[in-house]
Amino acid sequence: MIKLLSLIENLLGIKSKIDEVTGYKYDKKGNLIVNVKSKGKDSPVNITFNINIGSSVIPYMNKLSKLIEEKYQKENFHYIRNDLIPFIAESRLGNSPYEYILSVIKPHLIKSRPADFGALRAAATICKLEDEGTSELELNNIRGRLSLCQKCKWSNTLYNWLRCGEVFEQEIFPYMNFCLTVTDKSEDFEKLFFPFWDQRLAFHPTKIFISIMMTADDLWFNLEIRLIENKEKEVKVYSRASRNKLAEGVIDNFLRKQNKQFISDVRSYSLGNTPAKTYIITPNKTEI
Repeated sequence: MIKLLSLIENLLGIKSKIDEVTGYKYDKKGNLIVNVKSKGKDSPVNITFNINIGSSVIPYMNKLSKLIEEKYQKENFHYIRNDLIPFIAESRLGNSPYEYILSVIKPHLIKSRPADFGALRAAATICKLEDEGTSELELNNIRGRLSLCQKCKWSNTLYNWLRCGEVFEQEIFPYMNFCLTVTDKSEDFEKLFFPFWDQRLAFHPTKIFISIMMTADDLWFNLEIRLIENKEKEVKVYSRASRNKLAEGVIDNFLRKQNKQFISDVRSYSLGNTPAKTYIITPNKTEI
């Protein structure tokens, strides 16, 4: 808690006014909103810790000048302490990404969220077998056995996170590292980290994973929420096997209906023996 108070003091320059932090919450963009008690009254203080989706560097602000602080807010600058660089560098995926992700996340999930970690471990097994070219028939049998060993409503989501890799590398690990720089206490870490973790599991702001149950209307709605309502600058849609045709049809129709406001770049690849595609949808700068 002391570290968080210090961070707020350094960021806002109101050291003498803060008595204690009374609560945390997150908005739909993932911004941390801290409630602080100031001179006996609760006052909401909105602090935006912007984890750049395209970077693995976390922001660190300590006694910044007003000008530099404004630059950070407006231009998405990132500041990092030299002594944290090796620690942050460890958040890059290595040659064994599944084992690496499990090893990094395990200490923070195993006690508080064992079902999540169990689902992640099962997902890692499936990912490795897919990469090795295991047949779909054998994979389905293994999936069935693994599902009996762990009960987690986010099993499919965690598999998708592990499969695409980006969520852990660019978002979960940087934010986790940020939380670790804020507090040494496990209970405070959980208050900071798990709301972000749960929020991402429930709704990822820039990624859509097309499940076997997702309909064309569902995909259209998900695109509208992210691109039209939330005005995201980039949305990635992940599909595989029979879902590729649905994704192509909906996305092409969506782009036409939006009068060329958006463009799509398609990347084709294979997950084991299964054809897969990633659609990267961004605003069409020539139409802005």
